Amino acid sequence: MHHTAPQHFRLTSGFSLLEVLVALAIIAIAFGATLRVIHDRTNTVEAVRFRILARWVAQNKIAELQLTPNPNAGTTSGETKQYGLLFYWTAQIDALSMTTKNISATVTVSHDQRNQDAIQQTWITPPLQPAPLTQLTQ
Repeated sequence: MHHTAPQHFRLTSGFSLLEVLVALAIIAIAFGATLRVIHDRTNTVEAVRFRILARWVAQNKIAELQLTPNPNAGTTSGETKQYGLLFYWTAQIDALSMTTKNISATVTVSHDQRNQDAIQQTWITPPLQPAPLTQLTQ
């Protein structure tokens, strides 16, 4: 005699549709989180790049003003290109005394001065003059 197994006791292999959908949802969430982290890192790198370039623009502007003989007190502004990006700068010179001046430079990557990417500040004082040789030998 030959016995066959009833149809309702059939062995099945593989995953159900519900299990596959749950697995796909988990993978999609993980992939979305990974993309978000990559996007945030990219934005951070770009922001650091802007700040570094803006600081260079500010330092260059202050160096220009330091090399200017007796710069006038007041505010000047302009724009300059650095590594293909356009930066807007504002330089403020304040006379602290007859011989000392304060220089500050603010740089942004947009016309909106509220989002300052770099601020540099320094002072200009007259250079020290060496004592005459006749005073040193006496």
